Amino acid sequence: MIDLQFKEYQKAKNLFRALDNTRRRMILQSILIKPKNVTEIIRAVRLSQPETSAHLAILRKTNLVITRKKGKEVFYSINPDQIDLANEIAKKINNTIN
Repeated sequence: MIDLQFKEYQKAKNLFRALDNTRRRMILQSILIKPKNVTEIIRAVRLSQPETSAHLAILRKTNLVITRKKGKEVFYSINPDQIDLANEIAKKINNTIN
């Protein structure tokens, strides 16, 4: 049996739901090398500003991205701890199946 408590299941569900969207994965890939502000992300993924902002809100809510303010700009980067958590959960699931 997978050793996850109910709260961890909820976190895992939200985390994988956030990752199960091509546009959000495109955003994450665009900030993989270096942090970007919203304008740079919009240019990289070619989405509208409202759509990009909506996806960034979900990524923030699930802690997949970290924000850093520099003056009036907000820069987004990947939260490596959440990516590690997603990998850890996936490994637990995989080990249970196999």
